[in-house]
Amino acid sequence: MLVGMCFLTPNSAPVTLNGGGGANSLISAEDNKKEEKGEAWESPEIRSHEQFYTDLDISADMITEEDFSGSGTESDPWVIRNTRGFLHIYSESSSGITNFEGKYLKFAGDVYLNDETFDDDGNVYGGDGVVYQWSRQYRFLGLNIDGNGHCIYGLYQSFEEAKGEATGLTYSKINECKNLNMANIYIYAPNADRCGAFTNSVTRMVNCKILSGYICGKSYVGGFCSGATEMIDCDNYIHIASTSNGVSGFARNILYAKNCNFYGKYTPLIALTATITRFAGISYNPQANAIIEDCNNYSEFNGTKGAQNGGIVTWQQGDITLRNCKNYGDFTTGGQSGGLIGFVGKKCNIIIDNCANFGRINNTTLASAEFIGDNERIEDGLIQITNSYSRSSNGFGFVYAK
Repeated sequence: MLVGMCFLTPNSAPVTLNGGGGANSLISAEDNKKEEKGEAWESPEIRSHEQFYTDLDISADMITEEDFSGSGTESDPWVIRNTRGFLHIYSESSSGITNFEGKYLKFAGDVYLNDETFDDDGNVYGGDGVVYQWSRQYRFLGLNIDGNGHCIYGLYQSFEEAKGEATGLTYSKINECKNLNMANIYIYAPNADRCGAFTNSVTRMVNCKILSGYICGKSYVGGFCSGATEMIDCDNYIHIASTSNGVSGFARNILYAKNCNFYGKYTPLIALTATITRFAGISYNPQANAIIEDCNNYSEFNGTKGAQNGGIVTWQQGDITLRNCKNYGDFTTGGQSGGLIGFVGKKCNIIIDNCANFGRINNTTLASAEFIGDNERIEDGLIQITNSYSRSSNGFGFVYAK
């Protein structure tokens, strides 16, 4: 059942990459760095993260309070002041300590895992041509992280043959990560599931940004992390690619998201014979009773065989509320896509309030619509759309029903 639909004229326009949406001075610094990268190294030397420990000499007797301090409590958190301090805490994880519940970590300086710059093809520029490859196996279960506005630069991971394991800074579920940025990321794991730049999973992420980079995985790829419960005040500029389906600009299985903006890009690398991509600018398969508000997608989707894509969410299998959300990306798709929600399952109650779709839905089939794409049995649920706008450029209508 569809009730309460009305449409308003748009009152805002998309922001540019370097303006609005929480963009900060770090983005300009990244742009300048890219312009100065010069010629790529023909044969960069790839070293292990263990070699990084040796090269920077982080043995216990060499780490001072200028690098690392604190006891890890909420009142006296571990404080990382530079790259050496960062490697010190990670060496603790590699030595077998994996449970960090009730522990607190704070940054007091930026961290450089590599000085080189990477492009989307894995080419290496600048520095001395020595690239340190970061492990996938660090575990910080339950850790609370405060980036204090600092940035981690140069995460590099290339695991073409790896299967079934997460990539990113950490493998296990972090409790909270706030005020932390990442930039100049290169992650290539086309056969690995649950890929994310920050972590496999996080309970709560607040005021974090990914300023530049590329991440390629298989299924359940998220720009920030594979899965998250809450994401608030986060921006993402990363280029995401996947060889299968279930892709999120931020994370899958979100329960609550507020003021999150995806300015990045998505490239489907899925086989041309496949039909399902399931890309969402914010979240693939949000939890039942999810609330997504004040979130925006600026990424386009271009894949004539891809389907079940949504500007904000897709593969929705439970009740959801979208409030003050906007999609600016054009979708060229094989079908079953929507400007706001790509696919809705059975018996879902959907509330869309004060939302807008400014993107064009260019389709090779009819199972798409300006707001909500394909749904299994719309008569078993309630869809309520109020105070919302769409450019309605192609005559697909606002909700597609079988």
